[in-house]
Amino acid sequence: MSTEAWLDVSAFSCPQCHMCYVEASWYASEIGSDVECGRCHATFNTKKNLTDRVLLRFQLDEQGKLVNVAFSSDQNRASEEQERSSGRGREF
Repeated sequence: MSTEAWLDVSAFSCPQCHMCYVEASWYASEIGSDVECGRCHATFNTKKNLTDRVLLRFQLDEQGKLVNVAFSSDQNRASEEQERSSGRGREF
């Protein structure tokens, strides 16, 4: 019997050098912390520089070892991307 777990993640980029990062959404989207870029050392707010947010689904075996990682729902992601591109999607 396998088990599932989920993780909400957000992608954001440095406004100076455009280095991309991914963090747990509670940190990047909800708290909106200021971080220092590892490349150019600029300090910026994660929430103001979000580029995407997705829910990941992890499948684990009976010993708790990861066996698969996927988008929670590829169909939901496709419809959200379509809504965002048409200007009707959620804002970060």
